[in-house]
Amino acid sequence: MAAYLRNQGLLEVVEPTSVPKDNDAWRKKNYNALNTIRRKCDPGTLSQINDICSAKIAWDTLAKMYQLQTRVHLDDPSRIALFDLNFGDLSGLSKPPLVRMVGTVATCQFDVDNKRFSRMYAAIYRGNWKDLKVELEADPTALTAKVSSQGHMLIHLAAFAGHEQVTEELAELMNRSDLEVQDSIGGTALTYASANGMTKTIERLLSFNDRLLFIRDLTGLLPILHASIGPHHQTIRYLYARIPISCFYPQSGHNDGSALLFFCIVSGIFDVALDLIRRCPDLTISQGFADTSPFLLLGTKASEFHSSNLKFWKRWIYSSRQNGIAERMNRTLNERARSIRIHAGGPSIPLGDKVPEEVWSGKKVDLSFLRTFGVKQIYEMKWMHVYAIEILRCMCQQISLIKDSELPTGIVENALTEAIRNGVFEFVIEIVKACPHRMYYLDIFGRNMIMAAVSYRQEKIYSLIYGLDSEKTNWIGGIDNFGNNMLHLAGMLAPPSRLARISGAALQMQRELKWFKEVETIVQPYHKSLQNMDGETPEQVFENSHKQLARDGEKWMKDIATSCTVVGALIITVMFAAIFTPSFSYRKSYLVFIISDSISLFASSTSVLTFLGILTSRYAQEDFLKSLPTKLIIGLSTLFFSIVSMMVAFCATLMIMLQGQLHLVVPIVLLASLPVTLFILLQFPLLVEIFIYTYGPGIFDKNRKRWY
Repeated sequence: MAAYLRNQGLLEVVEPTSVPKDNDAWRKKNYNALNTIRRKCDPGTLSQINDICSAKIAWDTLAKMYQLQTRVHLDDPSRIALFDLNFGDLSGLSKPPLVRMVGTVATCQFDVDNKRFSRMYAAIYRGNWKDLKVELEADPTALTAKVSSQGHMLIHLAAFAGHEQVTEELAELMNRSDLEVQDSIGGTALTYASANGMTKTIERLLSFNDRLLFIRDLTGLLPILHASIGPHHQTIRYLYARIPISCFYPQSGHNDGSALLFFCIVSGIFDVALDLIRRCPDLTISQGFADTSPFLLLGTKASEFHSSNLKFWKRWIYSSRQNGIAERMNRTLNERARSIRIHAGGPSIPLGDKVPEEVWSGKKVDLSFLRTFGVKQIYEMKWMHVYAIEILRCMCQQISLIKDSELPTGIVENALTEAIRNGVFEFVIEIVKACPHRMYYLDIFGRNMIMAAVSYRQEKIYSLIYGLDSEKTNWIGGIDNFGNNMLHLAGMLAPPSRLARISGAALQMQRELKWFKEVETIVQPYHKSLQNMDGETPEQVFENSHKQLARDGEKWMKDIATSCTVVGALIITVMFAAIFTPSFSYRKSYLVFIISDSISLFASSTSVLTFLGILTSRYAQEDFLKSLPTKLIIGLSTLFFSIVSMMVAFCATLMIMLQGQLHLVVPIVLLASLPVTLFILLQFPLLVEIFIYTYGPGIFDKNRKRWY
């Protein structure tokens, strides 16, 4: 990938000595390099860098991940790859026979009689215990022999293949010490069973030898960490319950605690993460997987907080208009979050598996009904949000107890930067509450929290300024390292990941204008004409940065207007001709026909004229704020009304022509409803979106109460 970036002239963006620059040329190179890196990643790996807006940060993240990557293949006739180290998708790795492990290891080779063990290989990978038992009776010493060049025993291969019965039967035949035998990379049967999430088998193995819990592979990882990479939620909870908490202390000499906390946060296993951080608070500032602290990781998990984006109907369910249910649920979740402890007899309530019945106000609720309409999933999401907030508070409380000089360099600053980049306003609020001096944090560009929020177009974090009094003056008047004030930043083009959330270039341009106008209302007057180091005022920055977006918006509007004009013209032609059909005034349906035909004709005419107005507009940047969206709303609304009226006229005509023949009328009417349905499904959501963006309450929470 480095060679490709070099050929494209983009390698300088990701080089270690690269220094970010605040100009259009650098932003374009960063954008192109980031897209190139994303295109080269598999879907799993892409999920780890998808929310990163800096090509260098994405590059460094991948470098850290793949420093720990290797592939080791089993050299036997089965030619099956036993290990495929790929940390692409930490939240959903594949099922057996694929086993993921961490680390680069040096392996040794064993001299193996492949012919002797060939039948056993086949029996194991088929999961056929009966055939394997016959082979073992003929060759009992094979039970503890090294059957592969990588030093695996039969039980290792069975656990790798995910065959629980075969693994358990082999364990029954082996003595305690044999179960502790490791292969060339330090793996035991428990290692592979943990990597495959074989909880029942793990329980049996530990009943024979509980020392297996603490046997590390050559990379220094315990079995529970292999389970956490999976991730296998129930396996993690079971193993965590069996391991003394002292093993996870940072002072233990290993990073088991930080690695486990890292993977639990990545995988959303928040009950284990919360219990771990409460009992080992020092893990907050420890370095986890790929030198990333759990605190920094939490700042990137926007989906685990209430700030995650939900559609309006999901937000309504989330907040719940039934206050009694919502209050009881919040009380239940908070009590569970405060009192959670995991015991060997059984872990706490598994997230995602079951919603406590007390959540439903003590009433009997059909959970299948709730699951069908997505209500149950939303309440489970709320449950997870409570855990995430509780974990965050524990971490912030721990950081507040540590002197800044004793904290790892940049741990809080980097976490705040990621939280702002991802729009996790809860993170910002909690860290400022715990450490008030962090309110004056500046990023690498010399931008305060609100300036960074404007730059990343994170409206929820920007809205925090409305919850402040005198403190907001310092934030509003900031100047970054490049001479940009807040209005300059609002004039720059939004990150591609934020623009991609909005349909169509015209609506993207409208959102950019709304940001600029909003920031313009709060900055100091002289900032509106202040020049940055490039000698540009905020208005000039906006105009230059958005030229291409304005052209794309013009094309998008014209394409829609052209298509809808053709449809409207066809409706006019049909409806105008239909009005002169022979009179059927003696039929009751004729009155319905003539009214709907007239309405359709007038509505389609209005629609066509409106779209013609769009086609002939001057397309100045200011027009995208209200003028063009309003015309588009009128045009789409009247076109929709015209189509509905046309279908009504068509149905009325059928009733006139096929009087009394309902067996023909009903199927035809149902077919006639298809165009209306298709239009609603394809275009109506766009119409609603445009209306909300143009005349809705806006994206800024100006009524926010004081939060600090």
